Order: sequence, then structure tokens, then C-alpha cells
Amino acid sequence: MKKIDVFNHIWPKPFHEALIAHVGETTDITRRSEAVPMMTDLDRRFEVMDLFGEDYCQILSIASPPFEKYADPAKALELATIASDSMAELCQRYPDRFPGFIGTAVMSNPAAMVEDARRNIEDLGAVGMQIFTNVSGKPLDLPEFEPFFAYMHKAGKP
Repeated sequence: MKKIDVFNHIWPKPFHEALIAHVGETTDITRRSEAVPMMTDLDRRFEVMDLFGEDYCQILSIASPPFEKYADPAKALELATIASDSMAELCQRYPDRFPGFIGTAVMSNPAAMVEDARRNIEDLGAVGMQIFTNVSGKPLDLPEFEPFFAYMHKAGKP
């Protein structure tokens, strides 16, 4: 029986490099994730995955914190694009190891959040979208976020 590890966090190399270029070398934002080698080192991730047997696979997602913690809305969209493109590429290159990924919604960019979710799901093949409990302190039930939830309902994705 296949073992599927859902919401397995990763910082793919292109995303990690873009994040470091944006926030600088090791900061509070990156320190926790960099302390876990499998977060950024694909070879180490494969070594650990192999410990669980050949029937083990992961659904990838970007680790917290949410983009708005360290990026304005435009930069958040840029970083989210790099993250999603990188995870989609990993899924294409290693489908037995990574049968899917979960995009991260750019809720701090209401002008782009629906199109970005659509691109993740329809163009890149994301199996769902990750959101956090609030957006810079704003609750998720505000009217500005309704278009995102309407799209996700229409797409039939979590």
C-alpha cells in the first residue's frame, strides 16, 4: 500500500535562493527551515524518504511563514510563482516520489490571488492551495477574499 505524506514542507532550491536574495542570509525567517536539511537539500530528502520504503511519497508544500510576513504583495507573488514552478518541476521530474504539490495562495495580493490559484491548479497541476489562518492580521472571511474561495469552490479543490 502506498504511503502518501501530505503537506510535506520544502523550500526548493530556486525558491530558497530567491528568498535569501530577498531577506538576506540566515534570518529569523529562514533559520528554522534551514535547520532541517531535508527542507533545502533534495539529496538528503531522498535519503530520508528511502528509509520509509519504496512505496512512500510526498505531496509538497512551501513551509511557513506566509509570504506577507517578509514581502510586499508584488514580491509575494514573485516568490509564490518561483515556489510553485519549482514544486511543479520536482513533481514532473520525480513523479513516484512527489505525485503532487500544494500551491500557496498569495492572499496579500487580492488583485492576483485568483489568477495565481488558477495558474497553480489548471496550468501547473497543483492538487490544492495552502492558506494561513489570517492575512497580516486580517480574518479570512473578509469580502476581499471571497473571490479566492469562490474560485476554489468552482475548481473543486481544497
